[in-house]
Amino acid sequence: MQTQGTTISREKFRSNGINWWQRSIAICVGSVITTSFLTPLEVLKTRVQAEYFYTTCKKPPTSMQMLKQIISKEGSLSLYTGFSAFLLQLTPNNLAYFWMYETVRDFSTDHLPQSELFAPVWAGMLARTVATYLVGPMELLKTQLQSQALPRGTTIRQALKINIDGGGFLSLWRGVAPTLWRDVPFSAIYWFSYELFKKGLRLRNNDAETAYERFKVSFFAGAAAGTVAGFFVTPFDVVKTLRQSKLQTSQNLSTAQTLRTLWTTGKLSALFAGVVPRLIRVPPGCAIMISSYEVTKYLFQHADDQ
Repeated sequence: MQTQGTTISREKFRSNGINWWQRSIAICVGSVITTSFLTPLEVLKTRVQAEYFYTTCKKPPTSMQMLKQIISKEGSLSLYTGFSAFLLQLTPNNLAYFWMYETVRDFSTDHLPQSELFAPVWAGMLARTVATYLVGPMELLKTQLQSQALPRGTTIRQALKINIDGGGFLSLWRGVAPTLWRDVPFSAIYWFSYELFKKGLRLRNNDAETAYERFKVSFFAGAAAGTVAGFFVTPFDVVKTLRQSKLQTSQNLSTAQTLRTLWTTGKLSALFAGVVPRLIRVPPGCAIMISSYEVTKYLFQHADDQ
C-alpha cells in the first residue's frame, strides 16, 4: 500500500502531461540553446587541455591567454569551430540520455519503493553509458576539430574518412573508455545532487508552480549539481581530450597510464588542466539544458490543459 507521501514524492519525478514528440521537442530545444552557448567555452577548454602532450607535457597558457590567442590569430568565429559536430553529438545524445534517464528513474520508483533516493544514480549511469556509445564518433570529431588535430575547414564527412582510413571503423569510438570514466560518474553525481537540490528549492516555495518557478528551480539546481559533478571528474576529461586529439592510435596509453603520466609531469595542475573553463562551461550548460527542457515541457503541459 502506498502512502500519500510516497505518491506525492514519486509524482515529482514524473514527466506526465506530455507525449513522446513533445518531450523530444523539449530535448531538442534545450540542445540547440545549450550548443550555441557552450561551443566557445568547449573550444577554449579543449585548446587548453590539448597543450598537454604525452611526451612533451608543459604548462599550458591560462584560459584568458588562450582566448586572446585564438581571437587574435584566428578570429572570433573560430570559437565556434566544431559547432555542427557538437550539435550532431549533443542532440541525439540528449534524446537518448533524457528519455532513458526518466524511463529508468520512473520505473525504479514505481517498482522498487525503497530505491527512490538512489534511483537517479543508476538511471543516470545507465542512460549515460548508452548515450556515450551512440554518439561516440561525433564526440571524437568534435574534439579533433576543436583541438586542431584536423585542419580547419575539414567537413564531417572528410573527418570520418580520415579516421577510418587511419585506424579502421572502430577507431571512431576511440576515447569512449575515458569518456565513460568521465561521464558515468558525472551523471551519477549530477542527478543525485540535482534531485536533492531541486527538492530543497521546492520546499522553500509552497505556491502553485509557474513557468518562472519551474525555470528558477531547475536552473539553480542544475547549476549547483553541475558544479559539484564537473569538478570531481575533471581529470578524466583531460584524459579524454588527450586520447581523442591524437589521430594516430598506435601510441595511445590506457586511462590509468595517462593519469600516471599527467601526475608525474604536472601533478594537480596537469590532472585539472582546463578546470576553470570547464567549470565556467559545465554548470551553466547543465542549467540551460535542464531549465530549457523543463520550461518547454511546462508550456506543452499547460497548452494541453487549455
